[in-house]
Amino acid sequence: MTPIPGTILAFDPGETTGWACLRQGKVAGGSFSLWSEVERLVDRARPDVVVVEDFLLYPNKMRQLKWNRLRTIRVIGVIEFVCQKRDIPCIFQLAKERLSIEVKEVRGFNIHATQALRHAILYASRSGDTAYNSLQTRRTPKNSYRRDDGLEQ
Repeated sequence: MTPIPGTILAFDPGETTGWACLRQGKVAGGSFSLWSEVERLVDRARPDVVVVEDFLLYPNKMRQLKWNRLRTIRVIGVIEFVCQKRDIPCIFQLAKERLSIEVKEVRGFNIHATQALRHAILYASRSGDTAYNSLQTRRTPKNSYRRDDGLEQ
């Protein structure tokens, strides 16, 4: 079992990058454009772990992404770089994994911050941290997702 982290900072990367921070039973979150606030947030939150929604290019989506600038991947690179520079573990979760967690609406959270919150709570619950169970509306996962991309750590 993963040790329970004190502070979890999660990101939903993209054109609009959502973030959520869990610390001592409290929640904060928001969003910003691309990677503009990644370094400042990491320095301010001083997380024990950073959770990032991973990006996989599925064969059936390749044609759709032709000539795409793949900004999501670039945001993920910035997050990884900042974490590596500060020696902070960076954990990746697939987008479909967050679907097992439903969360209550949090005032001031847009869809991107809410998706980041789902990733943070999923990581916390997998680590055995029950402090954030009250934010969940569905405690038992609807589906049991497992990584099927060969990248399991």
